Amino acid sequence: MQNTRMGKITNSADVFRYGGLRLVAVFFAFLAAACCMHWRSPAAAPNSSAESFAGQPLLLRAIELESRADGAEALREAIQAYEEVLDMAPGNLEALDKLGHLYLLLGDGYEMSRAKKKACFIKAIQCNERAMFYGNRDFQKRISAGARLWESLPALTLNEMGAMHFWATGIFYYYKECLGFFGQIIHFRWIVRARMVMERMSELDPDWGRGMLHFNWGCYYLAIPESLGGDRKKARASFARAIDLGPEFMIFRWGRAKYFHFKMRDAESFKEDLRWVAAQNIADFADPYPWRVFFRKDAAFMLENFDYYFHGRK
Repeated sequence: MQNTRMGKITNSADVFRYGGLRLVAVFFAFLAAACCMHWRSPAAAPNSSAESFAGQPLLLRAIELESRADGAEALREAIQAYEEVLDMAPGNLEALDKLGHLYLLLGDGYEMSRAKKKACFIKAIQCNERAMFYGNRDFQKRISAGARLWESLPALTLNEMGAMHFWATGIFYYYKECLGFFGQIIHFRWIVRARMVMERMSELDPDWGRGMLHFNWGCYYLAIPESLGGDRKKARASFARAIDLGPEFMIFRWGRAKYFHFKMRDAESFKEDLRWVAAQNIADFADPYPWRVFFRKDAAFMLENFDYYFHGRK
């Protein structure tokens, strides 16, 4: 495995320290090599400060493309336009912020293969790391001195809340979609690190994003085993709090149906939330446009395939 400027992931064989388990260690190391969480940090990019970007037309073009990205190809085109901005200005915060969540949408909503999902989630994580690095000089100094992201959290401020949010979301997506059973066991430490980031966010503003942080906590409490801190009651309360704080967002009801109601096998609540999402005029909501389009389409898809989700029938 690789060391990065933002984080160090040790070889999976470190888990097995006793001679009788050496063969098992080799087996696990082989599995982890195929699906380990590692990436090269972009923190050492040429410039070290946020840039306003002189080539404004490129940025305006990217924003325009994003505003009408209503499917996979249009989304890829918008992403490519923001990447062209970064080619000229690696520290442009607006492009980094946008890519930090658009890559998540592409990976979760449109890509089908594990390899392509993995590439998208890693790109999202990297963009959010870069946004923190370029946007906060104190954080930048700590990382440049060798500290890891989760060791540098006291330096992060309200200005980096979006990057922290989507960094943690990227970790959750990668963990769930790109690691197998054994990979999840070996790399559970990354869920702990994502939780540390969310705890820092809660210290700064527990109601941040009009419910976005509560939504992430709901996903966290729902996803992990109760023996490791999962809590279905807290998950339910977190999703409800997000909806109360942010009625102008589609993501909360969509996510509550897709994650909470599905996992709890609550078919009627699942359909109720999804029907609400599918019936909305997306112009009335505050989620980024590409996400609004996806939420409504995905809600309709899940309703059409209800029997598959709850009864295993197509």
